Amino acid sequence: MNDICDTMFLYRGEHDACGNAAGVSHAVVGFLELNAGQLAEERPSWSTLVFVLRGRLRVSLSGCTDCEVGAGYFFLVPTGSVFCGEALEPVTLISYSFERYALCHGMSMSSLYKRLSSLSGEESSLFLLPVISLLREELEVTLHAMQARMPCLYYQVYKVDILFLMLRNLYDERQLARLFGPILSEDPDFKEKVLRSYSEVNRVKELCGLLHMSPTSFNRKFQSVFHMPAGEWLMLKKKESILRDIRLTRLSLVEIADKYNLTPNYLMAFCKERFHKTFSELRKSCAGENT
Repeated sequence: MNDICDTMFLYRGEHDACGNAAGVSHAVVGFLELNAGQLAEERPSWSTLVFVLRGRLRVSLSGCTDCEVGAGYFFLVPTGSVFCGEALEPVTLISYSFERYALCHGMSMSSLYKRLSSLSGEESSLFLLPVISLLREELEVTLHAMQARMPCLYYQVYKVDILFLMLRNLYDERQLARLFGPILSEDPDFKEKVLRSYSEVNRVKELCGLLHMSPTSFNRKFQSVFHMPAGEWLMLKKKESILRDIRLTRLSLVEIADKYNLTPNYLMAFCKERFHKTFSELRKSCAGENT
């Protein structure tokens, strides 16, 4: 392992100058190492599979109940979701980002969506899958290359291709349908556009404008894909984001209100109406949960 991690790739200058060098903003494969107590927070532009290779992590993810994830498990962070992880002990993660993917010619995301409709499960729970040993070996090789600063975007895209082929062959349709469930849809393009864009707006009308759709067409499509009115869905997302900021940041009531274009008085009323507690009670109770 040390030999691989100490590798110095030849022609480093040429690789770094190449237009296909994967900088942080363009990387599709990444890794993260956290010490106990450290936090990581991100809203990925693309849906991302996160693998916990070492350690234990407390995960908070939009729409899911907080849970602990130990080494040897992985999960999906959908496009537009806010991911927050707290290392309960030293943690090593590797992540793979993707956009509108097929597992292979014989299994598309559309076929998984059809499979998902026949399954029932607790949608508010983060769905975890164990890392099978053969996949673990592949992940470790990729991690070592990333730690040694393998710069090529082509290499990373190739690794995502390998990952999806391994998922197709190592896990059954039921498991994969549950894993990718949050991004599956009868209209995946529309769903992805909404998930990417909703955090930029405060009102349904603004979201219609971003997607260049009339309110009538947008609302009809939204109801079909998300199975609830767009205004109700946006309110749920705002509620999730505000609660996460109260729980996981040190931002004051005034700072959080400003972040969401609210007045402090409105935010206090919002907490009482939506969470049935005052801002101070929410922060105090959450601090107690984390001690």
